[in-house]
Amino acid sequence: MSRLKKQPGFTLIEILIVVFIMGVVIGLVSLNFNRNLDSIALNEAKRFARVLAYTKEYSAYTGRILSLRLDQRRKTYFFLYVDPVNRTWNRLSEKTGSKLLSPHKINKRVQVKSKKTKAQTSVKKPGNLSEDDSRPSASTEIALITPFSDFEPANLIISSDSKDYVVTTDEFDDVTIQIQ
Repeated sequence: MSRLKKQPGFTLIEILIVVFIMGVVIGLVSLNFNRNLDSIALNEAKRFARVLAYTKEYSAYTGRILSLRLDQRRKTYFFLYVDPVNRTWNRLSEKTGSKLLSPHKINKRVQVKSKKTKAQTSVKKPGNLSEDDSRPSASTEIALITPFSDFEPANLIISSDSKDYVVTTDEFDDVTIQIQ
């Protein structure tokens, strides 16, 4: 009888073991990726909540009327203030205001949107004001902050793949983060 020559290659068991190990590794990486994305979204929500809590004090201290805007295309939120001399809305930056209220770019891996409430649509905006035409506006207003009146309720939803973090203010100027 002739001897069988062993041919080079992998056995079925060796291939199954490698496929199983690859599946476990890919599963662990995807779980870690989702957790990381959730923490990024939560950190963005916490930052936005701090900004909202600070704006009321800033507006009262400076006497400025502020408008919080969201540019969903660029995933940026920023503040406009009223220039009392020219009666125009101008963008707030580090040079004209506070570092915390400077435009903020939201992490591109999370989704962001705002949802208007009934109270937001009924608030009267200061009349005879025009927005500075030097910057194109593709933004939506989230809130209006005046120095000596209530903070208009605001909502911003920051989403990861698995959770929505809803940052809201109420009529008592309390800022909360709800997880949905």
